[in-house]
Amino acid sequence: MTAWGPAVEGLGSLLACCRGERTFSVPLDLPAPFFPEAMASDTLPGMKSKEIVALRESLGWSLAALGRALGVDTKTVWRWEVGQAAPYPRHQEQLEELRETLSDERADRPGHPSEADAGAGTASG
Repeated sequence: MTAWGPAVEGLGSLLACCRGERTFSVPLDLPAPFFPEAMASDTLPGMKSKEIVALRESLGWSLAALGRALGVDTKTVWRWEVGQAAPYPRHQEQLEELRETLSDERADRPGHPSEADAGAGTASG
């Protein structure tokens, strides 16, 4: 058998399956998908999946809205949120900027203690 033998045999099986001449059975005891711990988003530096969910919900945005803001697909945002993938560094930076903007907006709301208010309360006279 040549080096191409297994590939040719596999293509022949695939064609037979496509023509309905052959079927494949799948065992029910398949192992879990390969997903090494090193690839899990919660083990990588940067914003974690739960933090991304919390940020998006704090903004009141849908998966699609966050995806549009970051220039990625809705499915990509979903993968980040469930921990199947981690944002690229440029997207991590954008997420951090959104979080900072949200924090700044909350600090500017009436009734929210600002740093100046906190400092004024500690001065003794």
